[in-house]
Amino acid sequence: MSANNPGVKFAEKAAAKGADQIREASEKLGADVQATARAIEDTTASAANGLSRYQLTAIEMARANAMAALDCAQDIVQAKSVSELIEVWTSHSRKQFERFSEQARELTSLTQQVAGEAVRPLSRGMPGV
Repeated sequence: MSANNPGVKFAEKAAAKGADQIREASEKLGADVQATARAIEDTTASAANGLSRYQLTAIEMARANAMAALDCAQDIVQAKSVSELIEVWTSHSRKQFERFSEQARELTSLTQQVAGEAVRPLSRGMPGV
């Protein structure tokens, strides 16, 4: 077969075009893989940061609850009558219920915020998403 053969020229052009398409697809895939890897790294870092914030918040809440329990115990010990003891206990129970409810709302909000922050880099950095 001769290089002047139209069939050979067509095949050479098709092969060159196919090679260019493969090279372009390979380069795009490589860039997409790198972008995805960066997004996963960012997501992991964001999740770790969020978990640290959550843990610190939970520790602070536990400290506040322990202090409130100690204050209640001190007030109970200092009560001068059964009715005063009941009043102290009732007041503490009401305040503690309100505190627990507020803490639950705060932890729920923080959990939603942390989850949103954790997935944001992934959804931003994923090619084609």
